[in-house]
Amino acid sequence: MTLRRSILMLVCLAMPAATAALRGDELKISGFWISDVQILALAGGNLTYRTPTGGEVKKALGEIEAVRLADYPTYQQAIEELEAGRAAQAIALLQQAAGKARTPWSGAFINQALWRAYAAAGRFDDFLNVYLALADEGSDAHFLLDPPTQWVGRVDATQCSQAMARIEKSLPKANDAVRPLLESLLAGVREAEQALKQAEPVKQEVAAPDHAATAAPATPTTSPGNAAATSAATAVVLPVKIADSPATSLLRAGDFQQAITQTQSDIQEQGNLAVDLYLHGIALLYQAQASGDNEMLKDAGLAFMRVLVYFPQSDFAGRNLVGGSLLELAFIHEKLGRSEKANELYDRAAAELDPQADTNLYQRLHALRPGSESNN
Repeated sequence: MTLRRSILMLVCLAMPAATAALRGDELKISGFWISDVQILALAGGNLTYRTPTGGEVKKALGEIEAVRLADYPTYQQAIEELEAGRAAQAIALLQQAAGKARTPWSGAFINQALWRAYAAAGRFDDFLNVYLALADEGSDAHFLLDPPTQWVGRVDATQCSQAMARIEKSLPKANDAVRPLLESLLAGVREAEQALKQAEPVKQEVAAPDHAATAAPATPTTSPGNAAATSAATAVVLPVKIADSPATSLLRAGDFQQAITQTQSDIQEQGNLAVDLYLHGIALLYQAQASGDNEMLKDAGLAFMRVLVYFPQSDFAGRNLVGGSLLELAFIHEKLGRSEKANELYDRAAAELDPQADTNLYQRLHALRPGSESNN
């Protein structure tokens, strides 16, 4: 073998090692990124990796704040999308990465991010599929920490029943670290099921037929020559302390149909469900007034009812989210000709609303029912 051929062979043999060094994984520990490491194994709650100098280090998973996986660039892209609140984009990227996972530890990191993305997007069934698969595979509890348990208002009765059966099936197989996490998730689903049962009688009441003799005529406020009614329909009243959002901007602009679409999306995501439901009710209410659709009025009433049933102690802006829901629900019953129920709800709204905390809703109360007095 000539000297030239020997040198070429050595260069070729060295190239994979150089490439690996350039494509090393990264770990964030104590706030600092360690670059060009090679993750070797995951066992017993510890991650073992090789440093750029060739040494092997074992770290507890709890000490590792973040990872960047060299062989899965879409994983890092997905994490960035998820942190930016773009769950749908993160899901698409993570699904690509999950299909290419070649090691148990890479699959665990990718699927942990995937169930978090599904949860953030409100895709309960997909979240549960990935989460329970990790649990059933015996994954370290680190990859199952902090499952979202607030599913009230986001799942239906069938989903609750099926989810409880699946979680209960996984519980006996779970280790001591994972079992409490599954029990917490199970409790959250049971809470959602109980809320659905509590809501059913009120739901039937709101959805009952109109009192035809006294119901307000369903005259669209956008009809020609009805400028005063149009102005009233578009003068959206929101609690003083409610935060600005895409939904509130659409409502204040009078784009009620688009606000309905926006709030429907917001409800599915993991956020402030009480506020999202309230704004959804407002969007439906004002669109119903603009179009003269009494069935949509009932849908608005159901949204406000869900705030009252699911969040009776809501601390948003004091008690005004509850008071505001009572106020709008009273108005809806009045429009549907149910004066007795409307008066009862107006009284409850007056008892809840604080004229010092939210002048907007208090003024609307007096505009809809002159002479109402707050007990605050």
